[in-house]
Amino acid sequence: MEKTMRGAYLPGNSTVELREVPVPTPGHGEVLLRMKASTICGSDIRCIYHEHLGRGPEGYQGVIAGHEPAGQIVEVGPGCRRFKEGDRVIVYHISGCGVCNDCRRGYMISCTSERYRRAYGWQRDGGMADYLIAEEKDLIALPDDLSYADGAQVACGFGTVYEGLEKIGISGSAKGAAGWFKVTDGSVYFDHPVHAPADHSLNIDVLNPSRGPSARVALELDPGSARALAHAILETLESVPESLLVDIR
Repeated sequence: MEKTMRGAYLPGNSTVELREVPVPTPGHGEVLLRMKASTICGSDIRCIYHEHLGRGPEGYQGVIAGHEPAGQIVEVGPGCRRFKEGDRVIVYHISGCGVCNDCRRGYMISCTSERYRRAYGWQRDGGMADYLIAEEKDLIALPDDLSYADGAQVACGFGTVYEGLEKIGISGSAKGAAGWFKVTDGSVYFDHPVHAPADHSLNIDVLNPSRGPSARVALELDPGSARALAHAILETLESVPESLLVDIR
């Protein structure tokens, strides 16, 4: 294997500097990836390329750029438990502490550790190089039917959106009354079968971006099906906008 590699750095003056640096060696729980694809994010342009504007989690610390990498493992450090040499992987763009509440829930981008939360390409070396050191816990297996370019766009671009959808609970897997429905022309449509909760009480967040912030409505329900729930909603809301999204919890 080569002893040195090229890495791309962003000095903040709308240029890119290619530097020759040593190929790193993986430590405990780390792997060495041969980079296959590393895409450019809008935040790289906005906060780093033209000028170093970021602070805190968006602060660029003069490392190799690129936080949307995908590659193949060429060396595995001690202590790795899942991945092996030859595996195709995506690198999730935020390396969290792994033990705070958000990390344990899978939301590493919201890691609360000021010491250990580091973004690839921002606070630790990223994918714009021949090789990349990544922590095994930050890796996602790349299916054979996806290219490396596909994978590079998944972790940040797709993953960030997916996390937002997960956090606000847009899902057909919700149980009981929790879920999303739409009120259109005086009718209520649910995304999945729902039933009034056992305690007959319900809070509703009315989300209507075109008409200002959401409002919360408290309902007292008779037990029953979605029809009873829909009837209670329509009676409680004084007026039903033409199109409205409602999140019920």
